[in-house]
Amino acid sequence: MIIKELKMPLKLEKLIALKRRTPIMLPKYSLIKDETARRLAGYRGECSLHYQLSLLPEKSYYILRGIRLKDGNHFFQIDNLLISQKFFLNLEVKTIAGTLQFDERNHQLIRTLDTKRDGFSDPLTQAYFQEMHLKNWLKQNGYTDLTILSLVVSANPSSILETTSKK
Repeated sequence: MIIKELKMPLKLEKLIALKRRTPIMLPKYSLIKDETARRLAGYRGECSLHYQLSLLPEKSYYILRGIRLKDGNHFFQIDNLLISQKFFLNLEVKTIAGTLQFDERNHQLIRTLDTKRDGFSDPLTQAYFQEMHLKNWLKQNGYTDLTILSLVVSANPSSILETTSKK
């Protein structure tokens, strides 16, 4: 298996430096603090998944991270693509904290944290579209009849997952 060292994204490094240098009393400080925390949580989730994937058998898989490809007129991005001799596995990583309700009927993810509820786009739909784009891209490049699977990974261990479906 080939896994490159998981490096902190440059944008996150810049946000950390900006937060450290920004006085707390400035109006934009809370925005910088929130964005830094959100991106840091995402990075930590990616590191957690990185560890889990490193436990797979050596030389059996290739793992590509943060790939961006063009399918016709559209670009698409995949967080983690695990490639084996038998299948491709698209892993869409989410690090959202709180109670997460996957509402399949309305194609929405609803997060409850403390008493606040927030709506997010449905990661299952996102993974489906990534899979569709990847199939098209592979077909355009001469690869057909490849099995592609997709999973949404909740990398925040304190999240509580709920669903409105039996899937």
